[in-house]
Amino acid sequence: MKVYTYQAALLCEDCGKTRQTTLTVQGRRPRGYPDETTYDSDQYPKGPFDAADADAPQHCDKCGLFLENALTPEGIEYVRAKLAEFDKALAMLRHSSSANTLDQWREFYGTALKEGV
Repeated sequence: MKVYTYQAALLCEDCGKTRQTTLTVQGRRPRGYPDETTYDSDQYPKGPFDAADADAPQHCDKCGLFLENALTPEGIEYVRAKLAEFDKALAMLRHSSSANTLDQWREFYGTALKEGV
């Protein structure tokens, strides 16, 4: 996925373009644009670029969209560990009295919940 860098943040392509448009309308497009070597990404979004390899999955700092970046070997281990933690927590919840109670509520109130009553 393509990303923009702006003020030490990563933006998805839509958010990056929107920010560029907003700044342009405000008269804040840097002199020298589109030559990205003439301005700093603190002033105006740079990009779009391919999302870089990282040690964790990355998300747009504006809207939260998953940027589908490639992972380093450390990043792959990070995701494996997080998924294992999630699976373990889910399994523990499934066997807890709270989960049983929630299942009972879901079953009993099912129709009302679906209807929004």
